[in-house]
Amino acid sequence: MCQHRSLYKSDGLHIGQCRQCNKISIQYLNLMFNFSKSAYFQFTEELSALNFKDHAYRLQDQQARIVLRTADQNFSYHLTETELHDLQQACQQAKLLVEAQTLIASA
Repeated sequence: MCQHRSLYKSDGLHIGQCRQCNKISIQYLNLMFNFSKSAYFQFTEELSALNFKDHAYRLQDQQARIVLRTADQNFSYHLTETELHDLQQACQQAKLLVEAQTLIASA
C-alpha cells in the first residue's frame, strides 16, 4: 500500500505522491487516477494547454463541460469550466512541488 505525501489538497481534490514508488495520484471527488512521474508531467502539460471554450460542449444536463479522456477508454473526466480551471491550477502547483523536491534531493 502506498504511503502518500500530499502535494495539493482542496475540497474534493487531492494530489499525492507515494514515498516508495513515486507514483502520483489525483483523487477527484470519488475517482482516483495514478500516474508515473513522467506520465503525470505529460498529463499536466496537456491539461494546462486546454482552452475550455475551444473544447466544451453540452452534455445531457445542458451545462457546458469538457471531456478529458484517460488512458482507460472506458473512463473520462467531464468538467465544467470552473472544475477544469481548478484541476489545471492544482496539477501545476503539485508539479512545481515535485520538481522542487527533485532539485533539493539531487543537491
